[in-house]
Amino acid sequence: MRFSVVTATFNREKIVPRAIDSALKFVSSVGDSEIVVVDDASHDDSVNMIRTSYATELQSGVLKLIKRQINGGSTAAKSDGAKNASGDWIVFLDSDDELLPEAAKVIPDFIATDKNPKLFFFRVIDQNGRLVGPPRPPTKMPLRKLLNEGLPGECLPVANRIAFLEHPSENDPMAYEMMAYLRITRSHGYALISELAARRYHMDGSDRITSRAGNLRRLRRHITGFERMFEEFGAVMTLRHRWRLLIRLWCYRAAAICRFDSLIR
Repeated sequence: MRFSVVTATFNREKIVPRAIDSALKFVSSVGDSEIVVVDDASHDDSVNMIRTSYATELQSGVLKLIKRQINGGSTAAKSDGAKNASGDWIVFLDSDDELLPEAAKVIPDFIATDKNPKLFFFRVIDQNGRLVGPPRPPTKMPLRKLLNEGLPGECLPVANRIAFLEHPSENDPMAYEMMAYLRITRSHGYALISELAARRYHMDGSDRITSRAGNLRRLRRHITGFERMFEEFGAVMTLRHRWRLLIRLWCYRAAAICRFDSLIR
């Protein structure tokens, strides 16, 4: 079982080493694995920092560095990482988070419990060690359940590389990787959620996509994402979920018309 830890980064020269260092510990423990870092056309010194600080790892091939010439957003960058990966499984680690030491046991052991799914989700803890979201036992998530109930809070996705590449996501709006995960689940029956945590989620930083300011800055991308979600999966949604999505879409459209996003640039 070979893993590729894929991390997309943009202007996080000071933060991304935390993610890379945790990934290095992970691949060292599981063996015969790799890290793929995709720099999404950063303006800071991220690329030179990685080349200098991780020269040995780059030389040995345990670390690959992909530099994009044009910023395409996290979805496109992660897709590039998957295309350049060689592992059986891709661990998608955000550049401001870190894998827990126990991830090297938790992830392979849980994947080995069920050979059918092509997508697994692992739980996340915050900086204080608290589980993000309510506790939940290991759960099979067919498409309808995953789409309508969602995940129990922030999770770490681990996808079969071939299955992920069969469902391109680079044209989806930034931070809409869930579209790819829904497509994988639709094609392969169900995803599986572990009850164990494998990642530490750092919630500080105003540049987080999930922050309030980040959401406002990306109003139009959210609109495109909601429209695509409704078009592709609307027929599988419950009536309640469909209406909730439409209401959010109308709210984002109204906010875009009022140009709220321009006020915080």
